[in-house]
Amino acid sequence: MKIRKAHRFAGLIGLFLFAGLALTGILLNHSDRLGLAHRHVQQPWLLRLYGIQSSPIRQGFRAGDHWLVEADAQWYLDGKALEGTEALVGAVAVQGMILAATTEQLRLFLPDGTLVEQFEAPMQPLEKIGITPAGQAVVRGASGDRIADENLMGWQSYAGNAVWSRLQALPVELAEELSERHQGLGPTWERVLLDLHSGRLFGRYGWLLSDLAAILMLVLVASGLWSFRQRRRDPETPRSPYPPSGGWLRP
Repeated sequence: MKIRKAHRFAGLIGLFLFAGLALTGILLNHSDRLGLAHRHVQQPWLLRLYGIQSSPIRQGFRAGDHWLVEADAQWYLDGKALEGTEALVGAVAVQGMILAATTEQLRLFLPDGTLVEQFEAPMQPLEKIGITPAGQAVVRGASGDRIADENLMGWQSYAGNAVWSRLQALPVELAEELSERHQGLGPTWERVLLDLHSGRLFGRYGWLLSDLAAILMLVLVASGLWSFRQRRRDPETPRSPYPPSGGWLRP
């Protein structure tokens, strides 16, 4: 009876631990398909577990009537998070769209944040991006300035004037909104699941949960084998087809 009680007790205690290990294990096995290695955590309570605190955002690049902001390798267009992790060189408004530049790439966005196209910079590393008086995009690198054609595919040398994109103070409302919601670039969901699976997510002694689950599993296996061995050794007492005393009347 003591072995059976230990078996039940270990099962009840380990129920949630086993379920957590199983669920995180399944998700990690399908991490690539779910894109967990490329999706970053933004939940404030999870970021606090990793010691990531919000930081004030005060500057950005103005592109026509829009603002493109890069903070801790996270991009925002008018407050909407974009898929961008590199440091921004600048941004300009071209043909009703926003052309963002990093040192190695150019990315074209619609005003709603939809990525239209991404292509290599005409020269690397880029130092600046700007706009000509005629509304054409121009970039500057170590070899000089180059101007884009109407399709932004061909680039030629340029020696004219340009208004270069530079960091400017954000509107107060936008700065407050971004500072309040921005928590920095958190860990990926894959990392969070790995830490949860191993117990490291719960801090210094979180690994004890993982060890406890392993110990409980060993107890369940040992007690189950013991109970099976005892049943095989001792013939089972035939059960009466009648309920215990005080139940239905026997015929």
